[in-house]
Amino acid sequence: MSHRMNGKNRNDGRDEEQLTVGQVLRAMEGPECPPYIRSLVAQVQEWMITNTVQDGFLSEDELPGMGERRFQGDPESLLGKIDWVTSYADLLPPSEGIGQREAVVLALGPMDVDEGLRMAVDHAALFSQGRCKKVWLLCDNWIAGDVMRYQRHLLELARRGVEIRALLVTPWGWTEIPCSAAPGAKGYLPWQQEWKDGHA
Repeated sequence: MSHRMNGKNRNDGRDEEQLTVGQVLRAMEGPECPPYIRSLVAQVQEWMITNTVQDGFLSEDELPGMGERRFQGDPESLLGKIDWVTSYADLLPPSEGIGQREAVVLALGPMDVDEGLRMAVDHAALFSQGRCKKVWLLCDNWIAGDVMRYQRHLLELARRGVEIRALLVTPWGWTEIPCSAAPGAKGYLPWQQEWKDGHA
């Protein structure tokens, strides 16, 4: 099914552009989240549940102390299980293979969003310059002030055609946090939530 659309006056002699309903709906959805990222997010959530959630509640032993901002699970235990990601993107840290068009930064556990953004910017601007076009930042914490320090960096990367996409992941769901420096940027993913046996 298609609908013929003309952005100008029908009598101005310009060629009409044909759009399908599917194209219009896809355009309304905004930027897509690839299947490998959704699978990775599910693994991160499972890691969070294993490390911090017992019987549907946060374990007091694993809760951050006063002034801490993030889950205390050991990211090293996660890294060994997600090496499959390197078939799709550079995985940071560690940064063994560099050169893919996408990269994933895991700002989990000890690493906060400030460190994660610094790693994403360094990778895109320095270590994989000209090759990396999108960096996915998966984090378990979010402080707006930390992100605002990088707005000029993000704007310059966007000017070079590099996109930074930040996903805030919790045991119960995840969402994309807009961190684009472009005014009026749209198309970010809505909150995602899936419940299985009482857990996200």
